[in-house]
Amino acid sequence: MDEAMMLEWIRLVWNRRASALLRLRSMLVLDAFRGHLTDAVKRALDDGKMHLAVIPSGMTSTLQPLDVALNKPFKDLEYQDNSLDGTEGDALWEAASDKLSSSEDTGASLD
Repeated sequence: MDEAMMLEWIRLVWNRRASALLRLRSMLVLDAFRGHLTDAVKRALDDGKMHLAVIPSGMTSTLQPLDVALNKPFKDLEYQDNSLDGTEGDALWEAASDKLSSSEDTGASLD
């Protein structure tokens, strides 16, 4: 995920949740990936009255236990079963992003 995709996710997903629509102050917790920490992303979150909390590098196992207990083993099995090379997540994100963008333009449901 790069800065552009993060900004699109903020616009299409994060800004459309109920507390965002009510303009309530909120917090988004992200890892220290550089695409999450650009000035443009920070500005977009601040404009939406959102506070960004960053999980420091190396703290995933402590602060994101589900990522360690569920996501990693699942991804490992998927890579083994399907001989994936680890870059498929970007393609899946792009496909989901395209689907979100087209449904927004047409007003169609994602179901």
